[in-house]
Amino acid sequence: MISTVSRASHRIRKAVKLPGKHSESPLRVLFYNHCFGIPSRKLVSSARLHASVFFLRKYGRVRNPTIAPTIALIRDAKPDILAIAEVFGRKQRLSLIAALKRLGFRSFHSGFGIRMNSGDHVEVLLATRERSAPVAVPAIDHSPNLPGCGGGVVAAMMGGDTIIIGLHAALRRIPRTRRVWQRQMQVIEQIVQDNPAKRMILLGDFNLVPKHFPPFLRSLGRYSSLDPTCSTTPIIRLVYRRPIDHILGHGFDVISSTVKRGESDHRAVIVELVPSFPLH
Repeated sequence: MISTVSRASHRIRKAVKLPGKHSESPLRVLFYNHCFGIPSRKLVSSARLHASVFFLRKYGRVRNPTIAPTIALIRDAKPDILAIAEVFGRKQRLSLIAALKRLGFRSFHSGFGIRMNSGDHVEVLLATRERSAPVAVPAIDHSPNLPGCGGGVVAAMMGGDTIIIGLHAALRRIPRTRRVWQRQMQVIEQIVQDNPAKRMILLGDFNLVPKHFPPFLRSLGRYSSLDPTCSTTPIIRLVYRRPIDHILGHGFDVISSTVKRGESDHRAVIVELVPSFPLH
C-alpha cells in the first residue's frame, strides 16, 4: 500500500505536511553519504579525494578522515533510523558504532561494497534506536572494484513489520559498473519478496534522479523531497547539482522532509514519517 501523500510527493519539491490526524510519534529517518569523513564540501579537499580515489584508486592517500562532523550532524538531527554511505572500512565503522551507541542507537548492520587497495571495503552502515534484526542480503559481486561500483546493500527488520534497506548504488551510466547496479536492484527486489512486511523504508545514495528510476523504484512512495543533494562543492555544484540521495518506501505518510548540509559533498536527507495505518 502506498499512501496518497507518498504518491503525490513524486511531484513536489518542498516537504509535505499532513494535518494532525496521527497520534503516533513521528519516526525520524536520516540518510547521509559522508564521503569517507573527508570535508569534500571544500573544493581542494574534494579535488584531492576524487583524484586519489576515483582516478588513481589509491585509497591510502585518503588522509585524516574524521567522523566528528558526521556525528555532530546526526546529534543535531536526532534520527531514529539512519544509514551512512561511504564508510571508510572496518576501523571507521567501529568508530561510528561506538559514537552512535552514545547517542542511544542499539542495533547496527553493515553492507560491503567496493574493495579498497588495502583489502578493506567501502561500506554502508545502518543503525536503529529500536532493536532491529539483520536480514540476509544475497551476494553482490562488486568487482572489478572500479570507482562507481557502489558501497553496498544492507537490510534489517524492525518490530517485525518494517523492513529497512540501506543502499549505496553503483553508477548505472558506466558500462563496467552497470551490471553491479543491475544486481543491486535485483537484490533489493529479492529482499522485499523474501521478507514481506507491512512497511518498508529504502534509503540511500541511488546515484540517480527520480526520472531515471527503474520500474520497481518508481512503484514506491517518495518520502524525501526533490531538493538537490549533490554536489555541495563550490564550482562543481555549478555544473552538477541533483537530487540523487533518496528515502522511499510504503506504509508511511510524510510529516516533513528536509535536507541538511554537513562537511560532505552530499547533503543529508531527513524525513519524519508516521504509519499510514495502525502498527498492530
